[in-house]
Amino acid sequence: MLSYAIFIKNLGDEFVVVRSSPHDDRVNKVDTLILDRKTGTLVCAFDEVSAINGIDYDKKRSAVYGRNLNGGGASLKYGIGADNSDGKQSVIISKASNIPVFYIALDSENIKNGMKEFLPDMGNRSEFEKKLFSYFVSSIIAQIEGLELNESRLNKYPELKNKLVAFKHIMEPLKANVKKSQAVKTRSKPR
Repeated sequence: MLSYAIFIKNLGDEFVVVRSSPHDDRVNKVDTLILDRKTGTLVCAFDEVSAINGIDYDKKRSAVYGRNLNGGGASLKYGIGADNSDGKQSVIISKASNIPVFYIALDSENIKNGMKEFLPDMGNRSEFEKKLFSYFVSSIIAQIEGLELNESRLNKYPELKNKLVAFKHIMEPLKANVKKSQAVKTRSKPR
């Protein structure tokens, strides 16, 4: 729930961030979904793990990597999409396939710290929340770049590849903004 809340607070109104259905969590190993409001595209899914190393982490990383490169990403029975009828956009439930999946890894100590430091106000973010978001964005970009190294395998799944590229374009400015705000904060600290 912490990563879900961090993404909601940091992605803003341009995206819809939702928890997956119990079915898709259990059967399709997807915890969180992100929909781009502008395009109406379900751009990615997250599978979360409370380990940053060890057997559980290695299994999750390997499984997610394999799902993208060997299976064309996630398929969901209860995904989300956008309906633009009546001149108004609404989020609808729809099947989805070829969704890039990323693992979000955070150990139990940082989960506890994140819960303690989390501010329930949508307009304010604690320093720890900012650091968590920066960590998540960096991790996702690294995973995308790792997948891009396997271009011949990605080319077998053009829909997955297109969504992967689209999500990378969403994440890169976020990473730049995080770095810029960290640089400003570092320069403004008294010496």
